[in-house]
Amino acid sequence: MTDEAASNRLGVAVRTVRRQMASVMERLGAASRFEAGLKAEPPNAAGSEPSHPETPSPSPPTAP
Repeated sequence: MTDEAASNRLGVAVRTVRRQMASVMERLGAASRFEAGLKAEPPNAAGSEPSHPETPSPSPPTAP
């Protein structure tokens, strides 16, 4: 999404969107928006780890 599209959707100035994105990127230590997205993504979003490791995952169904 472009800064202009985001500003229209949020009803704020383009400059506000740019400043907010710069602030988020700085807090995350990201050099790009893509990197910021990766760093902001929850660690289990891809399904690699259960959110509660102590809770067992359901067993796959067995063949009859």
